[in-house]
Amino acid sequence: MTRLATLLAACAVASLLCAPASRAEAPKVEGRFIEVFWTGQDAKRALLTRVDLDALPQRVRSARDPQYDSEVRMRGVALAEVLGRVQVPRAADIAILRFDNGLQIPLAFRDAALMVRLAPFVARASTTDRWASLVPGQIEDPRRPPTDEDLRALRMHGNRVVVSDAGIAPVLPSAANDLRPWAYGDSLARIELTERAAWEAQFDAGAGVREGQRVFLGTCAFCHGVRGKGAALGWDFVEPYPIYSAEWMKHMRSGAEVMNQPPARRMLAIHVGFRAGVNGVRTMPALRGMRDGEVAALWAWLQALGASPR
Repeated sequence: MTRLATLLAACAVASLLCAPASRAEAPKVEGRFIEVFWTGQDAKRALLTRVDLDALPQRVRSARDPQYDSEVRMRGVALAEVLGRVQVPRAADIAILRFDNGLQIPLAFRDAALMVRLAPFVARASTTDRWASLVPGQIEDPRRPPTDEDLRALRMHGNRVVVSDAGIAPVLPSAANDLRPWAYGDSLARIELTERAAWEAQFDAGAGVREGQRVFLGTCAFCHGVRGKGAALGWDFVEPYPIYSAEWMKHMRSGAEVMNQPPARRMLAIHVGFRAGVNGVRTMPALRGMRDGEVAALWAWLQALGASPR
């Protein structure tokens, strides 16, 4: 080898040794981290940890997915395994599962019997093809065509929460036949550990409308928030203005036949009783099973909430 060739070879080796480490790293898979927070009674949120799902022991699970009524093969970890990697504050009794699309589901994770029945599993990859390879972050949505329960198309990059029984959720009994929150979530992004009492208190609009608050927590709270608190899949009930106020109705450009319906709570009854559609896209499930008394209580709570200064 000539002196020039030797010099060039040495330079090539040196350039490889000095190359940035990022070039040799495996590409980051979207959604692999789950952020776990703690929110105390003072409403201050603190990040406890970021769990690297791909670093946890993975297992392959083949089962009929009740959320989509399809045979699905999945690769991922049990939700209990994720929580097991966190130093959970003693006061925490619920885990708010927060999804990328704004859905939230409160889970009583300390209820051992519930966790066994529900068996929540975080799928990092899934497919309906028994022969396909399971690549982290690649999720196949088995709903073809979309069912009547679909809100909108779900775009998942991994972390799809699969449960053994989609009917097990803290849903108001009268709405249980119409509402399946587990089917509306896309990718799990965050878990918020908190006390149920403190979480519910942020929606308190006074002792006189607590029944309406209970109805809200069992129906609307999975998709809707209040003043930026809670879920964000649907519109906020107060901001930019209280739901079903004159400003809200004008913003929604509702027809005069709805605006002139007495009493005012009938507008709410129409909304929760029938599916609304925008350009053929279904926007929420019909809660036809709700009782008149529950609708009236929810309307009273909404009015009090809108008038509340906080």
